Amino acid sequence: MSKLDEKLDRRSFVKTAAMAVAGLSVASTVQARSFVPFEDEKHVSEYESNKVLIDTLKYVDVSEKADQNCLNCQFYVNPKDGKGKCQLIPKGLVLDAGHCISWAKKVS
Repeated sequence: MSKLDEKLDRRSFVKTAAMAVAGLSVASTVQARSFVPFEDEKHVSEYESNKVLIDTLKYVDVSEKADQNCLNCQFYVNPKDGKGKCQLIPKGLVLDAGHCISWAKKVS
């Protein structure tokens, strides 16, 4: 058996795969516990970590395009009381009437 075959044997592969799966489950648990409840979140502009992203996406609270707004965007989720989450912006809530350059028509 060559040196390469010894490094890639089935036992090592299974061990490595099991550790990777365990690591992913721990990471998802940590992420789930760090979730901020919807009611407690503020507008996206109130989070300092979003400033560059908001500028890059050119997000505005009121769309200039009548047929393009966050409410009918593919990335907009969990709308409630005129605001919801944008999958492209990690923290905060965007307005239903908002718009950015990454707008994509929601697929029904």
